[in-house]
Amino acid sequence: MEANMKTFVEDTTNSLNPGRGWYEIRDTGNLWGLADLRAKTVNVVLLEVYIGDFKTTSISAAKLTEIRNAFSALRTNGLTALFRAAYSFMESGQPTTDFEPADINIILNHIKQLAPIFVENADILCAVQAGFLGPWGEWHSSTYSTVKGGSFISFTTANMIVDALMSAVPASVPIQVRTPMYARLLSEAYRQRIGIHNDSLFSSVSDGGTYMRADGAIYAVTLPERDKELSWISNQCKQTPFTGETTDPSSVYVAPNIAILELEKVHAQHIHLAYHAGVIAKWKAMPYNGVNAFDYITRRLGYNFILKWVEFPPVIRKGQPLNTQFCVENTGFGNLTKAVDFKVILTNGKGVSMASRTTIDPRKWLKENGAIVENFGLPIYAEPGVWQVNFRLSSPFPALKNNPAYCIRLASVGVWKPATGYNYIGDVSIT
Repeated sequence: MEANMKTFVEDTTNSLNPGRGWYEIRDTGNLWGLADLRAKTVNVVLLEVYIGDFKTTSISAAKLTEIRNAFSALRTNGLTALFRAAYSFMESGQPTTDFEPADINIILNHIKQLAPIFVENADILCAVQAGFLGPWGEWHSSTYSTVKGGSFISFTTANMIVDALMSAVPASVPIQVRTPMYARLLSEAYRQRIGIHNDSLFSSVSDGGTYMRADGAIYAVTLPERDKELSWISNQCKQTPFTGETTDPSSVYVAPNIAILELEKVHAQHIHLAYHAGVIAKWKAMPYNGVNAFDYITRRLGYNFILKWVEFPPVIRKGQPLNTQFCVENTGFGNLTKAVDFKVILTNGKGVSMASRTTIDPRKWLKENGAIVENFGLPIYAEPGVWQVNFRLSSPFPALKNNPAYCIRLASVGVWKPATGYNYIGDVSIT
């Protein structure tokens, strides 16, 4: 029987797809308000862990348990994680100099201690930020700067930290560094896993030293040099995460006509919702493309897959293939940065279902490629009757694959089934 085509329109509802969107920060020892985050359209948490009490010793068993419990709390609330460890977050009572252990081997040992936790939580980790060096783990003003307390971390030290993290963090999890300069120094094999976290997003022409001239000058960055850095990030972060935190609501760069184009260029995955409040307020008050800029950014952070049409036969015989073709387009700022399982699931409304895995890889649905047409044919052995056909884009990790909070919602009206994490595309009658 000839296939029928069904078309869809874009669903502009703000979604909570895993691993992308707004983020908030929590200390591993103070996990307030996690249960309220998804209601605020937040499903990413930057877990910060203070390890300044261990500058001469190993991380204590109690602290490691605290970190494990923090990941467990995120999992319970359907959240995903960014992770950063540092020896000072510049809070009251913390040191303002000599932030890190004097012995680099203590830092490397701490990374080894964290390795099992990274492995245990690879399923909900969006990225591990290099951290460890300087206040807030932001790789400046460090004991290990080329000039003590200066802006530039020794490249030898930087490479030692990244090398240790590459060994400690599972290959499925990206690693983020603070500036493009450090990322460019890494080997090609390492750069395939490297993203950027810009903690001074849109603050100035150099973004507070994030973008640097080739000769190392920070504050003399010019507009052409900023553009070169953005172009470099655009290529580097096609499938590794770019995370940002804004700082200055008075900056010309927070204007939506500038900020949104730059977020598009760097493939932005995550932006801090709580800081800077002045920037967020501006975006909520200023229009962009028919909506306020905040809502536009919310829908576009990371990936945003729109199912445009699907075509498959309305009737097949048991054992025959369900030959299906569909068109999907990614309209987000970014692309998928971790693997996803694409399955076709048939349900009959009577509690019976049948799932079949395909070879389709949604990581290939790049925003740069526009509308993409996919095909598959699956032999169907379900009993005769009317069956609902669903796509499920879920985590490949067994602990999460059946959890709707970690399934991807296609941005098309009428397809999402929140109770199951399925995307319903139509019915087929099996005879």
